[in-house]
Amino acid sequence: MHHRLRGRLSRGLLDRLEAKGYLTRQRHPDDRRSLVIELTERGRDLIPQLAPIFDRTRGELLAGFSPAEVRRLRTQLQRLHANITIEIEAGGDDHPSLLAQRSS
Repeated sequence: MHHRLRGRLSRGLLDRLEAKGYLTRQRHPDDRRSLVIELTERGRDLIPQLAPIFDRTRGELLAGFSPAEVRRLRTQLQRLHANITIEIEAGGDDHPSLLAQRSS
């Protein structure tokens, strides 16, 4: 699976997860700008514990929302994700914001 991570927030998160022994980072052999991030055995052991935490958190966040409201929210978040993906593929940090382009 390939994901693009940018910025201080993602680097800080990776630093903390690596320091706790959950993952390793290495330079990509064919692209020095990229990193290969792999879960360690300790990181893989953590995976089964995550589903209940995510389920509980999702329940807390969506408390009071009707099923129709949850569907609308999901659709809107998917649209936001698509916009962010377009921005990243267009150059991300080096590219003018799509929002700035649309507001001019």
